[in-house]
Amino acid sequence: MTVNAGENSITLDQNMASVRRATYLRAVRAFGQLVPNSNLRSWLFVIMRNAWLNQLRHARSGPHFEEFDAEGVELESQR
Repeated sequence: MTVNAGENSITLDQNMASVRRATYLRAVRAFGQLVPNSNLRSWLFVIMRNAWLNQLRHARSGPHFEEFDAEGVELESQR
């Protein structure tokens, strides 16, 4: 199986951008729950970690597709 580093990097960048957007959105929604004098950086990190884990779980729970050529040889796996 051949992996294109450029495509892999783009996918990683897109995933990280998605996690960042989810983090900011959740932080804005939950800002009223932030306790005074708490560590804002740690609070944002926990939100980011949870957003990333949810995204990872969602990606792994979806259907898994296999591509085959005319002779039945697997071409590549896709999720």
